[in-house]
Amino acid sequence: MSVDTTTLKGLSATAYVITNVGDERGSLVSVLHDADEDMRVCFPDVNDDGGISTDEDGLGTIHMMGKRTVSLEPGQVQLMFFISSDGQTELVETQDGPALAYRTPLMGENYTLVDTEDRRTRIHASVASDEFAARFIQDPLYPEAMEGCKRLVDMERRNTR
Repeated sequence: MSVDTTTLKGLSATAYVITNVGDERGSLVSVLHDADEDMRVCFPDVNDDGGISTDEDGLGTIHMMGKRTVSLEPGQVQLMFFISSDGQTELVETQDGPALAYRTPLMGENYTLVDTEDRRTRIHASVASDEFAARFIQDPLYPEAMEGCKRLVDMERRNTR
């Protein structure tokens, strides 16, 4: 059996939940990543329950970080998609034989959050609690929101070339 080891390039999305753990309202204008200067961040509107919200037509709205800020009250959460074009598929050995695994520099790295006063806070991505993971991943709009974000980033990149 042969396996194609060609590297596949394209946009990859990594989902993160940002939580305001402080005691004051905070607003983010940017999220930076050391290993990927071209990373883009987008996010869907969320409702008061923390789920992805929709308009009267049942469609969610996706926003690009940098064109809109994210304001969070203490304890409030926001789903964000970090989009990179540096992801690639690699051949790896597993106990079941060769398999393709996806790798992206966005996974498990340090990030810098930039607020509206240009204060910078270094954070390290951590594993979301089961509650947050279930809230977003099981949301029926989650796949649509992730794909919508990738399309928005792709359109932005095409328009800036």
